[in-house]
Amino acid sequence: MEGRQIAALAITAILLVTGVAALVVFLPDTGNGNATTTTDPDTDPSASVIVTIGESSEMYNFSELKELPSVTGEGGHRKTTGTIVGPFTYTGVPMYTLLNSVADVPAGYTLEVISRDGYTTYFTRAQVEGRFDGYSPTGEPIGIINCTLILAYYEDSEPLPEGGPLRVVTLNDDGNLTDGHFWAKDVVNITLIDEVEPWELELMGVESLNLTHDEYYSVASCPHHARDIAVGADVYSGVALWTIVAAMDGADDDHFLFNGSLAVEGYDLVVSDGEGNNVTISSITLAYNYSIIVAGWLNGSLLQAPEWPLALVTSAGVLIGNIVSMEMVFSEE
Repeated sequence: MEGRQIAALAITAILLVTGVAALVVFLPDTGNGNATTTTDPDTDPSASVIVTIGESSEMYNFSELKELPSVTGEGGHRKTTGTIVGPFTYTGVPMYTLLNSVADVPAGYTLEVISRDGYTTYFTRAQVEGRFDGYSPTGEPIGIINCTLILAYYEDSEPLPEGGPLRVVTLNDDGNLTDGHFWAKDVVNITLIDEVEPWELELMGVESLNLTHDEYYSVASCPHHARDIAVGADVYSGVALWTIVAAMDGADDDHFLFNGSLAVEGYDLVVSDGEGNNVTISSITLAYNYSIIVAGWLNGSLLQAPEWPLALVTSAGVLIGNIVSMEMVFSEE
């Protein structure tokens, strides 16, 4: 860990000295996991999923999934960039049906879906029941839409050509779309966990926005961006602080291009918790620095109070937990 931190600081110094002032950070648009194509999923041992509710757990292979009640419909999604994918015709098992095949579904819960590469997606009870923020077929926001959330195994009556062998898909009768980060690819584990209250992180900078909990979990579990930091015997997991800052620093926020030039000019980042406490970090300290992360997990599980939902962590420990906002503060000179 120490060697990697030294290397990261060395790279940062090289970037600043040579005038390289931007780094592209691509948020995962389509949920995730490595795209896996299989020509014969019925005999592919990787084409299986483990579904867990409490103490009950079942593993379904491809053939067993096809024996469960299924639905077929149209589904499509909108990437972070605005690109529209689909709609295509998908067949799969409704998520609620799949869960009920294992055990009774409790009244309150959060659904955790894990892809083969560790990408993790969380769904609220309302989303499992089909209520999503939606987009028109042309990609315009239209508010809440009704969908059917499924674990898909066919596209146009054939094994999934991309994102399979098993993928989360939303179906909508009107051709409306959902966000791409919900379309988790290559799903291997589905688990009901204790209900997690949705949250938002207020970002105030060159651009201001509220980063939603699903957007954070999407980027922070993406293998390209996920970072771990050991603090004693514990391991915190999340994403580098500068990656979050890239969403509000004005370089190209839609594509999360970190504004290295602005970091060199200088500003302070004030990170605040829900109790009014804060810590301040300079832009030069956070720029391209992987040794400061915004953590959402501790030892593989979502953070719990008092650190929930997010904590700012270095190898020295937790700097501040229960983070609710971040603000870029510029000199008045």
